[in-house]
Amino acid sequence: MYGSTGKLLSIDLSTKSYTTEDTRPYFKEYLGGRALNHILLFRDTDVARVSPFDPKNEIIFSAGPLCGTTWPSAGRLHATFIAPLPYSGWGDSNIGGAIGPELKFAGWDTVVIKGKAKKPTYIYIEDERIEFKSANDLWGKGVDESNSILRKRHSGSQALLIGPAGENRVRFASIRTHRSNSLGRCGGGAVMGSKYLKGLVIKGSTGVKIYDPEKFLDLSMKCQMDLMDPNFGPLHSQSNAIISQHGTAGFTSIFARKGMTPLKNWSQCGIWAGDVELTEMRGDKWWKRQDACYSCPVHCLGAYKVEDNKSPSSSGGPGYDSLVALGRNCLEPRAKIVLKLNAMCNDLGLDPVELGNSFSTMMEWYEKGIIDEKFTDGVPMKWGNGEGMLELVAKIATRKGCGNKLAEGPYRVGKELGKEALKCVYHQKGMCAPGLETRSAIGSMLASALSPRGSHHLSGFPTTELFNSPSVATRISGFREAGDIRSYHPEAKARLVQFYENLFELPDSMGICKYPLKHSIMPLVKNLQKMN
Repeated sequence: MYGSTGKLLSIDLSTKSYTTEDTRPYFKEYLGGRALNHILLFRDTDVARVSPFDPKNEIIFSAGPLCGTTWPSAGRLHATFIAPLPYSGWGDSNIGGAIGPELKFAGWDTVVIKGKAKKPTYIYIEDERIEFKSANDLWGKGVDESNSILRKRHSGSQALLIGPAGENRVRFASIRTHRSNSLGRCGGGAVMGSKYLKGLVIKGSTGVKIYDPEKFLDLSMKCQMDLMDPNFGPLHSQSNAIISQHGTAGFTSIFARKGMTPLKNWSQCGIWAGDVELTEMRGDKWWKRQDACYSCPVHCLGAYKVEDNKSPSSSGGPGYDSLVALGRNCLEPRAKIVLKLNAMCNDLGLDPVELGNSFSTMMEWYEKGIIDEKFTDGVPMKWGNGEGMLELVAKIATRKGCGNKLAEGPYRVGKELGKEALKCVYHQKGMCAPGLETRSAIGSMLASALSPRGSHHLSGFPTTELFNSPSVATRISGFREAGDIRSYHPEAKARLVQFYENLFELPDSMGICKYPLKHSIMPLVKNLQKMN
């Protein structure tokens, strides 16, 4: 095998046992990563009958064939499980950092975990050495402290951990590694918590076997040079400059001017005066430096001071979607509040997108008289009440007081409150939407509606529509209307979404980031534009 290790590790927490499997037969048909995860989940689990917190539920982690190589941004790990948050059946989540490469360095393509431990446990993987370790001393601790303890205990390792939110089965609990890299969506952290699994600690000592290392390195360097070339193309030059200096948060004002960035729980969109602090956080007051995932020249992750200029603590993010959910949609303009909320999400193990949507939905409920202060333990959920949001975060993560019901997520709470409350929840398949307004773009809305894991844009985001590129859309779909944001042509939009769904399967299955994949196909796009 080349690229892949050819080995799968299957762990049963109930019996504290494990088996191995040869993955080579799968790779005759499937690349790995997301594609392999889906095959394994549907092979082993009845997704229609096994509930998310059933010990029979599996959580599957796979690193694709490019993960851990010299290819630019080849550090992605894909997770699949029956999901607690959306009602679609299964959930997918994808993470950067260095945990995916470390899994490959330890000699494994995939780890499948089922069962339930009798007490808090973490799994230590060092090459072929697999150990079940007690996590009693870590249970109840935040991810920051737990990660610090484990990195000292297992020098040179990488950790993938849950916080109190996962331990308490908050339906939108995340799984985290490094400063801010998270398996954020669908509630994978709650699945791990239901298994008494605090996390995985991985340490590897081997490399990834390449068929022709010299040629592969040459290809990797050429791709990286294209990524960093400011003259590669106007779209690339602009987007690369923004994302490498400001991260995805740098797109906030750009998308707002296009009318694509929501406000006030999705009831408005466009430019907002409150964006000034939120979009200018990369300054001496807050920003410390840009971070990068494994093998990535882009450096889109920002490290920020959490409290103020004198605070020694820092946290990663927030990215664009977190900024919109915790800031704009709640009409909270203060960077200090949004940064603190995002840092709490990182440490407690919460999805900031679902949390922000929870707050903005409650603010609309409060405004309409559907709920009052009693519903939120005395906290008035008025627009822009950042202090109230900060007060409720820990309650949600620990399911204390009103946090017990809020931990179920806006969709389930809205159903309990009634029809009028549910009208305020902007979701697909029970999972609230990230930060792009797609209702004015029929292709993008179709992509969100068809996403198997619920509302998100990473299963097939039709960018040629959003950037109004009919010439490119014609080549990839056969219809000029597919790239016209004003068009409602049914077949054109369907074919466009189909193309992007197939395209976006590739990076999740290969173990690379979607951002450089976009630029890997830019020469094709440029040639198509020239032909028109």
